[in-house]
Amino acid sequence: MDNLAFKKLLNFLIIFVIITSCSSNDSSEQQQNEFPTNIEIASQSAEIGEIITINGNGFLPNETYTVTFTQNKIAEIIEISSNYLSVEVPENAISGLITLTFNNQTEPIGTIEIVNEPTKLIAFKELENSTTSPIDVIEFDFSTNQENQISQISNTAPIRSTAYFENEDQVFAVTGSENQIGEYTSKLVNYNLTTQNSQTYDLDNSSYYMLISVSNQLLALKTPENQSSQTELIELNKSNGQETILSQIGILNPIRNISYDSSTNSLFAISNTENQNGDFVNQLVKVNLSDYSTNSFTLEESKSYFVFSINSGLFGFKAPENLIGTTELIEFNKNTGTENTLENLDNLFPIRNIFHKNNQNKIYAISDRENQNGDVETKLLILNLNDFNLETTQLDNTFFYTIAKIE
Repeated sequence: MDNLAFKKLLNFLIIFVIITSCSSNDSSEQQQNEFPTNIEIASQSAEIGEIITINGNGFLPNETYTVTFTQNKIAEIIEISSNYLSVEVPENAISGLITLTFNNQTEPIGTIEIVNEPTKLIAFKELENSTTSPIDVIEFDFSTNQENQISQISNTAPIRSTAYFENEDQVFAVTGSENQIGEYTSKLVNYNLTTQNSQTYDLDNSSYYMLISVSNQLLALKTPENQSSQTELIELNKSNGQETILSQIGILNPIRNISYDSSTNSLFAISNTENQNGDFVNQLVKVNLSDYSTNSFTLEESKSYFVFSINSGLFGFKAPENLIGTTELIEFNKNTGTENTLENLDNLFPIRNIFHKNNQNKIYAISDRENQNGDVETKLLILNLNDFNLETTQLDNTFFYTIAKIE
């Protein structure tokens, strides 16, 4: 082979090696940047703290992946293999969508149900139209739909509002009724769910109290019975019931219910009264606990509202005043009070109170109304906010129930 032919062959080999090398590098780089494929969550349900497997093709053990549960709960990745990830279900995870993030790309990879489901609820049960009968403390078993009395609170007026403190396992309730001369009298009841002991403290007469628990504080909106002076935001001493005024927030109509939204550190309350035509006039009241500034938003007349906060969202039930027709599940804009209808729920009774577990996207509610005979009909509602599935259970009629705790 002459020199010229040899040089041509050598140049050809060099070019071939360079092209092959570049092609291999490009292929390797493309593989490193590719999002995993055929992803599937091995478990359809799991408990908090459980290790679950996410199967798929093309996981890279030395790369960084982020697995995110609903409400931005980030899971700890335990192991990465070429065909699966192992992750721990994070604390306070709730049922819903899971996403995978890799190389600035985020994709939904499936859903999961968190199965730390409550097995029972504790509730106060009181006979309608009674101001002297003892209040039963009952345990309701979800598996059997049966209730069992566990204790009693003696000589207590009807319960108007409650606040539960999980760390102390105790619930506070405001009771109220008119005395013999027509004055409205209020008391604060502290019931310890562990010891089943209770204490009662006198509150100011001629005032309505609406309780709410915020961190370790027992707060209340205190509205004068005659509505002639300002509603006060107060803190109640849990040991003796003494009041500390935090702010005066204006002259408000009676408060129907109140909820705390941790994402804005604000209280949201429904305030309503009847106008001259007998129609409900409603407002959504927002009290910022950082500076005690107050905003009020006008809501639709002739409707009955109940507001509640869950997982950083502000929701409500909105029912016709005459209770004929559909109840709407709505979401409020926290800055404007505007409403967005999420679902229509048929034939719901008015809501008495609501309880929510932090790691669930469900609410538990008591609803009641008078029937044609004037007796109270009461139901337990369980509403799943993922798919809006509503379960209802009939409770004892002629009794009012107030949920104290979900276990």
